[in-house]
Amino acid sequence: MKTIVHAISDPEGLHARNATALASEAMRWGSAVTVSSGPSTCAATDLMGLMALDVPAGDEVTVRIDGPDEDAAAEAIGEVLDRLC
Repeated sequence: MKTIVHAISDPEGLHARNATALASEAMRWGSAVTVSSGPSTCAATDLMGLMALDVPAGDEVTVRIDGPDEDAAAEAIGEVLDRLC
């Protein structure tokens, strides 16, 4: 299992555009990808779940990747987070 902890830097937080990019990237991989913020967790492929996390700027999300391609998935998802969020 790979874990990424990322502070959301976008002033609007984890909004629709960023959540869509994250969900799209997570769908590309065979590994299970989850996103947590505080006590809430959802599948990274669940766009509405990501939006419901309601993560504001400055808060951290924890992304867990578990599966056969977790190394490559973690690298790609980390790049999406660094670029957009």
